[in-house]
Amino acid sequence: MRLGRDLRACCVVLSALGFATDALSAPFDVDAFVDAGWRLLPKAGGVAGLSELDTEAQALAQTAFAFHPAAITAGRPLQKNMLTRVVSPAEITHTYPGGETHGTTGSATHRLTIQEVQADIPGRDPIAVPLLRDTVSSTLTPGQNELQKVGILARLQDPIVFSDSSPDANFAFESSGLDVSFSLFDGTAFPSQFATSPGQFGAVAEDTFARLRFRVAPGVVADPELFWSDGLAGAIDLFTVMIQSDAFFNVTATLILGSSTSEFVLDSSGIASAEAAIESAFVGGVLQGDLADLFSVGFVPHASLDHYTVGLASDLSLMAWETVPEPNTGALVLAGCVLLGARQCRSRGGSSRPRA
Repeated sequence: MRLGRDLRACCVVLSALGFATDALSAPFDVDAFVDAGWRLLPKAGGVAGLSELDTEAQALAQTAFAFHPAAITAGRPLQKNMLTRVVSPAEITHTYPGGETHGTTGSATHRLTIQEVQADIPGRDPIAVPLLRDTVSSTLTPGQNELQKVGILARLQDPIVFSDSSPDANFAFESSGLDVSFSLFDGTAFPSQFATSPGQFGAVAEDTFARLRFRVAPGVVADPELFWSDGLAGAIDLFTVMIQSDAFFNVTATLILGSSTSEFVLDSSGIASAEAAIESAFVGGVLQGDLADLFSVGFVPHASLDHYTVGLASDLSLMAWETVPEPNTGALVLAGCVLLGARQCRSRGGSSRPRA
């Protein structure tokens, strides 16, 4: 009877201290978010603005889950119309289908918007131009296992065709070429906690990053996966921005530029200070304010071309360690109460025996 009272008292104390006596602690989430934009501007020698066409085209959102077992979602299209600025659906969420061996769960949400912004061109009045804005957020809840990683790779691919004759064209052909400026927006954030050793809760810094690209290729390539395939004939990645943080929230930005070819002559502006501007704008792994039109990379097509395709791709990689299972603190204290209570019970039982 006394042992039962002691155990009940232990449970009351544990409950008051906020310990659970019947379950392990709730899992924690690891989150990352990127919000980037690509503005399309005609070269100074072109017409006053781009000529959007009333046609439907596809962007493609896809998510790969490096779980146990792994899963890759079938690419889900986002239908877009450059003239009406409508993207449908406006947002797509991919969620791991479940049944992960160690209890890991996760999801990624893709959102593509087409905005109209004003651009200044020397010697002209401001003109309205499109800004393609992509936001990707990923959430990972690691399960419990010893020394294994789990991760999410969220990807968006979006080709845009310039042609006067193709039914797949989104814009009329722009013979002067384009300038593509890059923006990174407020709220872009790395996970709030990184693991500094295997098995510790938090993101894995070397495998967590954002990669943001823009490409041009000759001809009409309306299929997103084909446009972003390796080895696409004549394709040039105008620029690639890689952004990564170490475990102590020191952010590194790397900007890689493409090179001119016989079909496209490239130029750029604002490149020299771009990396430092990105790195210094992060505090505690979170971007503090918008970095609008941070730099620009442009191209002029060869006179022989009458079609070309441009497009963006964004990758958000989020990796974390599955945590090593540990006994619940409350359960440990409760077990101690049981042992102490049992010892007291044996002690009292021994002292009640009649002396010889």
